Amino acid sequence: MSTSSNSARPSEQFRNLPPRERRRYLAGTLVRAVVSTLLVLAIYFVLPFDEFASSNFWVTLTMSLLVLVVLVVFEVRAVLRAQRPGGRAVQAIAITLPAFVTVFAIAYFMLARTDASNFNDPNLTKLDSLYFTMTVLTTVGFGDIVASSQFARAVVIVQEALDLLVVGLVIRVFVAAVQEAWKRHDVEGSVLLGPPTGPVAEAVEEIDRDGGADTGADAAPRDPSDT
Repeated sequence: MSTSSNSARPSEQFRNLPPRERRRYLAGTLVRAVVSTLLVLAIYFVLPFDEFASSNFWVTLTMSLLVLVVLVVFEVRAVLRAQRPGGRAVQAIAITLPAFVTVFAIAYFMLARTDASNFNDPNLTKLDSLYFTMTVLTTVGFGDIVASSQFARAVVIVQEALDLLVVGLVIRVFVAAVQEAWKRHDVEGSVLLGPPTGPVAEAVEEIDRDGGADTGADAAPRDPSDT
């Protein structure tokens, strides 16, 4: 009984939970997602990016995007290994999407520190940079902060192109990871409930052979002279 319940698909396990346990699981998933997002934002506001303003901008941006790719790969693997991949995928999205936003927020902050003419506001703070990144992402464009130089506008174009690609692609990747995790759980369940394989099967065959030999010996006709 416990084997079949442990090998059930995670979605079925969730539906079979008592209402109280289900609410607790959903609340825990929501709390972990919020904490993950706040952690990414805290790292963004705490780290001293002013010290990197003098370094090569494109190298810094490329390295930041590579770190983001590594983070996505790590989170996808975590979803595949999770017992409840749906909740883990929510947490993964709550980490990767804010991380993507902060990558360009860092880029705009560094641009403002490198050359004041890159934006109409020469004193962009980290909050201003994050705000501008979100206006580009959501295509709101209030116009209070504007990329003034050709270089800064090129970076905005890069973000706009990646916004269309990354946001939809990341969500699709995590949805596919959840589906793959469900398939793996199904396969593991069928192995657990199916016939034994490998060393276990060999041991079972040996036991069957020994049992058959004993049965054949017991079933042999008795010699009449013994009576």
